[in-house]
Amino acid sequence: MSSISDAAISGFNETVGGIRSAQERYKDTQEHFVSLFTFFDCEKNVLINIFRTSS
Repeated sequence: MSSISDAAISGFNETVGGIRSAQERYKDTQEHFVSLFTFFDCEKNVLINIFRTSS
């Protein structure tokens, strides 16, 4: 199960990095936000709710 967690964390970090790059590139016209949700079966939890990618 650890390899799944590692892949998920790596993928999330890569996605946030891409969003941060877009935020920098389009800082005059766009503002980006990210939320992180975890889920297990039908339950859903908010871990991080909307943070600015530029911070």
